[in-house]
Amino acid sequence: MMSDQTDALRELVELFNARKAIDVARFFTEDFRLEDPGAGVIRTGLEGAQRMMEAVRALAHDGHLEFLDMFESGNRVAVRWSYKGPGASFAMMSIYEFNGKRIQRDWGILARTPWAD
Repeated sequence: MMSDQTDALRELVELFNARKAIDVARFFTEDFRLEDPGAGVIRTGLEGAQRMMEAVRALAHDGHLEFLDMFESGNRVAVRWSYKGPGASFAMMSIYEFNGKRIQRDWGILARTPWAD
């Protein structure tokens, strides 16, 4: 059974993979916070969410992002991701904390992988 939280993540990824515009205010809270040690900066608020989405699009512009595993506990959802595309492949682990149907906090780790195109 899917929750509002997992439904929101699935919809966000569908829009991303279809290269459609994403209204960050619909998916992220005003006090959103990205905590990714590899990002170099902490992104906060809706502007931070927008910049995060732009950075992911720049990295993953011609490929496909997919869920490998998704686990939910309370207001948190953990996801193991895979991206494969021309010129780049990566894996990612993220834990999302939700406030209602929107992401309030994102703890993520990105790893490049040796997958061939």
